[in-house]
Amino acid sequence: MNYSAIIIDDDNNRSNKVKAALESSSIQVFIAENLYELISKIYKYSIRILVFNPNLVWINVIEFITELQKMPEFDEFTIFFLYENIDLDMEKEAKRLNITCMKYPSHITKLVSKIEAL
Repeated sequence: MNYSAIIIDDDNNRSNKVKAALESSSIQVFIAENLYELISKIYKYSIRILVFNPNLVWINVIEFITELQKMPEFDEFTIFFLYENIDLDMEKEAKRLNITCMKYPSHITKLVSKIEAL
């Protein structure tokens, strides 16, 4: 099956490593470095797999996902947090929002497997 994902991260080195890992498994990958790019790519390419760095500087990720919940197609999204460090409250909120939290870099292969299993 063909999968498309978008990586939302402000660390270019990290996002490029994650992109390479996903693309090696035939997952089409886009990168968003700001909110405008994120929204436009979600609509333009019908992306339903979102891989966030939950510690972005330019956006509160939980607030953004709460806004995404207002979209009629929100239930079609699969959202991952790929983190190095995560605040306990953010992790609890992510679980409440049905977001899968995974440790970077040790779980990149696991991320690929989860996407391929969708």
